[in-house]
Amino acid sequence: MRETMRDRLRSIPVFADVGTAHVQDHDVPDNPLPLVGDWILAAGATGQQEPHAMSLCTVDAAGMPSSRVLIVKDIDDGRHELLWP
Repeated sequence: MRETMRDRLRSIPVFADVGTAHVQDHDVPDNPLPLVGDWILAAGATGQQEPHAMSLCTVDAAGMPSSRVLIVKDIDDGRHELLWP
């Protein structure tokens, strides 16, 4: 069987230990920030590089999408602190 691009990408060490997340709406608390913190710490514990990096995507009033990479600096008491260039 021919190796697919997906197979090749999944074999890159940064993705090798990443499973598929099956999160249902009813599993997410009203304040999801502690859950996000747990995910970041779990990713770091498995050796993932830069587990605190995330993409934030928004859409303006005209429907134009925009995205940027942020670094999570802190999650505490229902608030978060982000850093961007």
